[in-house]
Amino acid sequence: MAIPSFLKPKLSLTTQIMIGLGLGLVVGVAVPDLGTQVKPFSDLFLRMIKMLIAPLLLSTFVGGITGAGDKKKVGSIGLKTILYCGIATTIALVIGLFFANWLKPGAGVNLQASAESMNDLNAIAGNTEMVANHTFMDSILHMVPTSIVEAMATGDVLQIVVFSVFLALAIMAAGEKAKPVLRGFESLSEIMFKFVGYVMAFAPIGVFGAIAHAVASNGVSILATYAKLAGSLYLALAVFVALVLVTTCAIIKVPFKKMLSAIKEPFLIAFSTANSESALPKAMRSMERFG
Repeated sequence: MAIPSFLKPKLSLTTQIMIGLGLGLVVGVAVPDLGTQVKPFSDLFLRMIKMLIAPLLLSTFVGGITGAGDKKKVGSIGLKTILYCGIATTIALVIGLFFANWLKPGAGVNLQASAESMNDLNAIAGNTEMVANHTFMDSILHMVPTSIVEAMATGDVLQIVVFSVFLALAIMAAGEKAKPVLRGFESLSEIMFKFVGYVMAFAPIGVFGAIAHAVASNGVSILATYAKLAGSLYLALAVFVALVLVTTCAIIKVPFKKMLSAIKEPFLIAFSTANSESALPKAMRSMERFG
């Protein structure tokens, strides 16, 4: 059912998110008690995002790979993707290490840890010990899910992607007999993108809750403490964008400014909620429209 025109917001999603961000900042400063109470809005938005990621990834990957129509083309695209990710990640690590050792953004900062953050640190310590005994073959084994239902339930994106690739290749190999299944995934993909639209309508409220809680819990003064850390991060990101993204866009002849315009909404969502998963559905839709 189409949304009546009088119910459609006149402001763009980007503008609504900026308004939510500003209101969250004001409430966090002026009414901190209220700011700490609106965090459930942010949690609700993130939970809504997480519930649609698995079916969205599964349907779009299957539809996209089978749409290529040629296994050799799929293999070529996959190889290029892995190569690009490997090179880009290596450059990102080098840039990050350089700026961290040069600027030392955390030097002299003494923060009080909350009970929640201590639990996170304990979890990280446990993961560190596990990773120390983690072999290359363990990584390969982890990529393949023992159950796609479990992978979707736990939100393991890599396992969902691997399952989607194998499923898409099997559909291509089955030919005409698999057409009904393929049409089902294509329909599911369209449905999930409509679903994304409904969830994204809640983004400004989620952003409002995230910012209000962050400012109310830590105070505006904490922003000054984080200024050097944030500044060094954005400087490193600017260098990464200049070296990798601008260069890549020039090589594959993609207008860089137009691409930035296409990703501004998912960028704002990720920035405001401090969660990359929240930006994934919108980013996928934006990139599909961008071509």
